[in-house]
Amino acid sequence: MKIQVQKIKLRLEHSFRLSRGTTNERENVVVEIDGHYGEGAPLYYLGQTPDDIYNAAKGILASFDFGRDFEYLRANPWPKELIGFPRPALCAVSQAIYGYLAAQDGRPLFEYLGLSEPKGIPTSFSFGISKPGEIETFLRAKPDFPAYKLKLGSEYDLETVKRFRELSSAQLRLDVNGGWNYNEAIDKIEALADYNIEFIEQPLAAGHYEELDKLTSSASIPIFVDEDMNRFSNLIELYGKAHGINVKLSKCGLLFDTLRIIQYAKQLGMKVLLGCMVESSIGITAALHLATLADYIDLDGNLLINNDPFDGASTVMGIMNLQNRNGLGAIRK
Repeated sequence: MKIQVQKIKLRLEHSFRLSRGTTNERENVVVEIDGHYGEGAPLYYLGQTPDDIYNAAKGILASFDFGRDFEYLRANPWPKELIGFPRPALCAVSQAIYGYLAAQDGRPLFEYLGLSEPKGIPTSFSFGISKPGEIETFLRAKPDFPAYKLKLGSEYDLETVKRFRELSSAQLRLDVNGGWNYNEAIDKIEALADYNIEFIEQPLAAGHYEELDKLTSSASIPIFVDEDMNRFSNLIELYGKAHGINVKLSKCGLLFDTLRIIQYAKQLGMKVLLGCMVESSIGITAALHLATLADYIDLDGNLLINNDPFDGASTVMGIMNLQNRNGLGAIRK
């Protein structure tokens, strides 16, 4: 059995600016088990590094007895002694393991997990923080998506949204990545009320629950959280303080933890956005298997890079489909 852990550098097609900085490259961790892959993206905003995730994934795999543990995992939860590892490492290992198990059963991963097949799933495409004059160029390069996400957190926020709406009637989502203070958020949300915005993600810095509660109660646009939503326990803390959550596999860790978070959020009446980090086609394809559980999809991480070493889910004019493959369904090019 071939078991391998490696780091891969992903080059962004264009510099990508967020409220907390600009990036041109990301380094993720890939786990391989006999040609079946999993991917974990470090949570840089929590201080994680690629080396942290690489070493953790190696540690998890070193603790496995693959003959015994594969059979155990078919019918039992993940071993409790592994839960303390960083979630992106658990994410990469669990994707590879369950992709392997699904392929051994001759089934795609969604079917192995007891989910419906994701067919014709619409995704949004994200633009980094932009000046108003850049929006037309960006839309010309990516003209056919049913929805777009604009990153905000600059002095150009309102002008950029206005310019977008002059050029496009597509669904529009906004993501501030914690870049506004409370008073700024109040003023800008009021000013954005007439621009037909689906929702605004993470307007305030993570952990400001009291201000988030007040903002959500008064906002005319639905408020979602991303950086505030990192583990199952956050759902309890966020209940009633946000209209929805952004669920990303690398943040949640184990595949079954991701499922549990989505299912419980829906029970609480919260909307679910299934999102991603900058990832290769491994992580994007893994997430697509869960897409029928979500209300909104933002799986464009592999479309932002120009050196994807893997082939997986297809995206044509903003519509996503799986390839006809068993297991997770991502293969090396």
